Amino acid sequence: MNNQTIDLRSDTVTQPCKEMRKSMAEAIVGDDMYGEDPTINQLQQLICEITGKEEALFVPTASMANQIAIKTLTVLGDAIAVLEHAHVYRFESGAAPVFSGVTLLQIGDINGCISINELQKIIPPDDQHYPPLTLLCMENTHNGQVVPLDNIAAVSDFCKGQGIKMHLDGARIFNASVATGIPVKDYAKHFDTVTICLSKGLGAPAGALICSSNSNIKKIHRFRKMMGGAMRQAGIIAAGGLYALKNNVSHLNKDHELAKYLATEIKKIKKLKIINDPIETNMIFVSYEKLQIENDVFQKHMSSKGIEISCDDAKKITRLVVHRDINIQQIDYLLENLNLLAQQ
Repeated sequence: MNNQTIDLRSDTVTQPCKEMRKSMAEAIVGDDMYGEDPTINQLQQLICEITGKEEALFVPTASMANQIAIKTLTVLGDAIAVLEHAHVYRFESGAAPVFSGVTLLQIGDINGCISINELQKIIPPDDQHYPPLTLLCMENTHNGQVVPLDNIAAVSDFCKGQGIKMHLDGARIFNASVATGIPVKDYAKHFDTVTICLSKGLGAPAGALICSSNSNIKKIHRFRKMMGGAMRQAGIIAAGGLYALKNNVSHLNKDHELAKYLATEIKKIKKLKIINDPIETNMIFVSYEKLQIENDVFQKHMSSKGIEISCDDAKKITRLVVHRDINIQQIDYLLENLNLLAQQ
């Protein structure tokens, strides 16, 4: 192996390729606050075509897009339902209660599926003591597993009957689409708002999109400004996302196949156990409890070999994320080091 670090902590570590950097350097730009950045306008139009939504807005991050969606679809004092390990719940620094003044109710299973029975149980009585449940947030992949479209459709039908709006944190919606062959718009049509992240598996250095309807777009623009997400000549950044949508989606299948290969080989190591089997996208959760090694020792050992991983300290689980900057030779090198560690 060469001295290049093998980084499997997340697909957020992907680097923009030479062609993407060129497109960013040559991007035609204008003032986006006036709606005059042609590159951003092109990106927004393309994502509308992909998702089937009427409007879209470019924002700096997917976390901001999620929070804009929540604020757009709720009012102060509402309750919203979220997955127990959802990004909007666990990894956005408590933003929803702060920015939108909402109560968060946990729902769903470890793979991101939600049952109608669960939903019925958490809908509060129409009583002054309870905040009304007005929004349900879902993810299209959760812990690396694709949330079945049938589940999304059933939940959507139920929520429409109850007057509950729906938001999709579509951070890896293209992973779900590539894995299943289901078009993105078939997922998006069930939701009032959809977040698209450009800086994960698609390989752009920054940026996200929030997609919705004509009726919501004025609020979305206002809340982007309120949260400090309005930019000027940001077409330089948007050009990376535009390149990614046009060129990098098909590569996600390679990530999925490489992840499946990695999982197959890990299963041969007796002291390691795959948690999310079968592998559906680019993530593998591996229990290393039987290694009888402390987390920091495990991470430092792998880091000393040029391999960066992240670990759940309490559960002794590592999440390995395959992305466009990981190749078969690096995976084999990782497996070699895992095997050596398991033999100690």
